[in-house]
Amino acid sequence: MGNSKIFIVLAALLVLFASVKLYSNYDSSTVVREAKTPRSDLKVLLYTKDTCKYCILAKELLVKNSIPYEFIELSNNRELHQKIAYQTSQNTVPYVYINGEFIGGYKNLLELEESGKLYIESELREK
Repeated sequence: MGNSKIFIVLAALLVLFASVKLYSNYDSSTVVREAKTPRSDLKVLLYTKDTCKYCILAKELLVKNSIPYEFIELSNNRELHQKIAYQTSQNTVPYVYINGEFIGGYKNLLELEESGKLYIESELREK
């Protein structure tokens, strides 16, 4: 019994040392990472309010992904806000338009980003 325990301990140590050796030779600079390239055909327009956390998150998402956008501030333009709310049947900001088409709010924009549809070789809408 004693010899088998020694063998198991030695085998475990061998595996441990081999793992350490492999890890110490690992060079993370050789890892090829897939780069996300934003689609250049996207024209993003946001209607926002300056105190809205989802408006801020939408802008941050676009900046983080190098997607250019324009925004129109609604904080002091109640009439325009009411008009857009009526047209979109959405009462909350942000209002996100891509290529002139209303896509929804921040969560809809996030879904497009997570699905990869804001990047090259992706379609905005599935056909």
